Amino acid sequence: MPLYPSRRWARRIVVALLGLLPLAATAQQIDPTFPTLELRAINFNYQGATVRCTVPDAAGGVLVTGNFDFAGPTPRGNVLRLLPGSGNVDPAFNAGGTGANGLVSAAMALPNGQWLIGGVLTRYNGVAVDRIARLNADGTLDNTFAASSAGANAQILSFSLDAQGRILVGGTFTRFGGQATVGVARLLPSGQVDPVFRADASLVNPVCWAVTPDANGNLLVGGSLGPAPGGTANRGLVRLLPTGALDPAFATTTAAFQNAVRAVLPLPGGGFVVAGSSGNNGLGPVRRLTAAGVPGASITGLTSGAARAVALTASGKILVAGSNLRPVGQTTYNKLVQLNADGTLDAGFTPALVTSGNLAAVYVLPNGKIITGGYLTDLNSQPNTGLVRLTATGQNDASFADPAFDHRGGIQQLVLQSGDRPVITGYFRSFNGTAVSPISRLTPDGALDRSFQIPTTIETTLMTRDGASDRLFVAGNIHTVRLQANGALDGSFDDGVGAEYDPNGTYSFSSFGAVAGQPDGKVLVGGNFRTYNGQAHPNLVRLLPSGAVDPSFTAPDGDTLAYVNSIVVLPNGTMVVGYEGVSSAGNYGNFVRWLTATGQPLASFNGGQPVENAIASTPFGDNTIWLTTDLYQPTAITRRVDATNTPVAGFALDAAAQAVGAGPAYRLPDGSYVGTTGIRDAAVQTGALYRLSPSGALDNAFNPVQFGNGYLGGHVTSITRLSTGNLLVAGEFTTANGQLRPALVRLTAIPLLAVQPESAVSPRLAVYPNPAHDFVQVETTASGPLELLDARGTVVRRLPTGTTRVTLTGLPAGLYILRAGAASQRVVVE
Repeated sequence: MPLYPSRRWARRIVVALLGLLPLAATAQQIDPTFPTLELRAINFNYQGATVRCTVPDAAGGVLVTGNFDFAGPTPRGNVLRLLPGSGNVDPAFNAGGTGANGLVSAAMALPNGQWLIGGVLTRYNGVAVDRIARLNADGTLDNTFAASSAGANAQILSFSLDAQGRILVGGTFTRFGGQATVGVARLLPSGQVDPVFRADASLVNPVCWAVTPDANGNLLVGGSLGPAPGGTANRGLVRLLPTGALDPAFATTTAAFQNAVRAVLPLPGGGFVVAGSSGNNGLGPVRRLTAAGVPGASITGLTSGAARAVALTASGKILVAGSNLRPVGQTTYNKLVQLNADGTLDAGFTPALVTSGNLAAVYVLPNGKIITGGYLTDLNSQPNTGLVRLTATGQNDASFADPAFDHRGGIQQLVLQSGDRPVITGYFRSFNGTAVSPISRLTPDGALDRSFQIPTTIETTLMTRDGASDRLFVAGNIHTVRLQANGALDGSFDDGVGAEYDPNGTYSFSSFGAVAGQPDGKVLVGGNFRTYNGQAHPNLVRLLPSGAVDPSFTAPDGDTLAYVNSIVVLPNGTMVVGYEGVSSAGNYGNFVRWLTATGQPLASFNGGQPVENAIASTPFGDNTIWLTTDLYQPTAITRRVDATNTPVAGFALDAAAQAVGAGPAYRLPDGSYVGTTGIRDAAVQTGALYRLSPSGALDNAFNPVQFGNGYLGGHVTSITRLSTGNLLVAGEFTTANGQLRPALVRLTAIPLLAVQPESAVSPRLAVYPNPAHDFVQVETTASGPLELLDARGTVVRRLPTGTTRVTLTGLPAGLYILRAGAASQRVVVE
């Protein structure tokens, strides 16, 4: 069974140069002659919930936002409008625009007919925005909105307006408009941050799903907001005063809402409905609050479930959308229920049946019909891509046309055959409108190579070359096969019954996580299995050129070498294996082992024991590796080590470079390395391509290339160099440097370094964090005092030799240069 792509690639090593802003230079560029690919995903919902918001406008139309690239054949960029009446997609809305380059998880209609959208987008119609944008009524970008260029540093989840027309924003961000905050911000109508509002610092690592004003100008904030000061239980709901300070009079509510609150709905005449996860001290997923914020009785119509959205009908009934909603007295679960005004279940509301997925949005149209959407695959046993319209009693409205949402597909692996012909795998079903197999080959100019055809029976998850030949090893389902150069099955390779998780037949599940061809024609296969072709080889096996199990290879047993997700064969025949397993302390994590050519632990590397909480990569072309330890921790460090786990002399990563997991790296002929920045946790990803010098320093002559939106959806999975010297970069991105360049980009004019001896390398100067606010840390090999110059060249700070911290307090925001002898670095002060 295939791994979710982010899981597999999140185990590969890369250097995340998050704190550095290289100087601009005329260097590599995106090749405009290389065609723009349109890969359609194998499943329209494979990237998560399709629809996140449904918002009405004054004309009776509905704005729909979420996570989708297409509506039918037309690119829509995560935002579209439905026409009044018919509900068809409005073809004039943002016609010809590329839309948002990332998930749009929040939307709101403004009184003047404009819209606010927010999420993880960083561009709209190719223009840079910071997770928030204001749209004109026709869907085009309003460039006058101040927050578009200085918005949030992380995801936006909710919007609302207060009585003064100010914009309330909730999310996971810690900075907005360059100012520190904690998940909640208030903007003036112009988009500028309201300077008199500061969200209370007691909100700890908040996820703010709902920000709703009350009649007194206070804010009800729902989400997962961390414990109260001095407490341990999570708060799902708090009230902030108009200044942003925590309202102490609301403290009694905290105990009633300890699970995450997803929605807060004002009721006519005062009071609120609060919805979220069940289990709040034994209460159901929906509660009432009085106008004063006092918890009322639990809504009795629901006993359990996860409510993600609520809406009010004209008759005062309450619609609740979500997942696993269990009405009182019933044993079945629902995605959508309707409650009477008194909170009891409306038995007359019988919604169309959704058998899988969940709902994330719901809205009642003026005519009483209901628009609802989310992560759907079916409605009444018919395919559905995420949005439905129902009658007032919950039945499917047959006059409403499914918008046919769709996603772009991505490339999980790229292998270069001779003649610069890339072979790609991924979760895609079509290439530029042509149905294709899960392994396809392109011509050197990026067109589909129809002469390459694989057997229809192959289900692929992993691919590698057979040594230096153009043959390919493919591991998919439970078998490994070998393909001829043209994709035809090589019948001389037979792996028998293949991999089995449970040879006794109780469980049939098995999966592959890594495959690596050796120069001698053998192939290593790793994953989650117990036997291979009937022989005990837990999780790692080597097959002979015939496909038979290699009896000379015996890896550590399955208890010490669990799910194998990476294998790299080194020139001397040894191999570095990465896997997921359980540590000596009983913690699940990532591990690295160095094995001999016969599969035994290499005694010189960590005493033959695995390195815990680590990942490894080998872009060097020799018998050394990049090893990252303390993975995903602030103390994470990447070193270049040999088989004795000794750091290699003359190589040291720039002090500001933090080692994290994700993405590949590639070694260029001049000894420099190109690689993408990665993810430090599940939410943040930068996805930019940088280059390091042979000594590990950042190469400022190489302009970083930003893939994806810098947050989610920017995975780079493969980097390879063509015979022309150009680079091919493949992955699960839709844009490169803001241009629509899905899945595959060719970079030209790659400058190679004039490699100098280590003794001739210029002094290094590392500065972090960058951008900075109050100070920067400095590490340098240069001698002499430090000088900080403003954009006019005026020295604004002068510090003695050996200074490691430069205070920035009192300096205006802007660009500065830090100089130490002959070395210099740009510093951005926010």
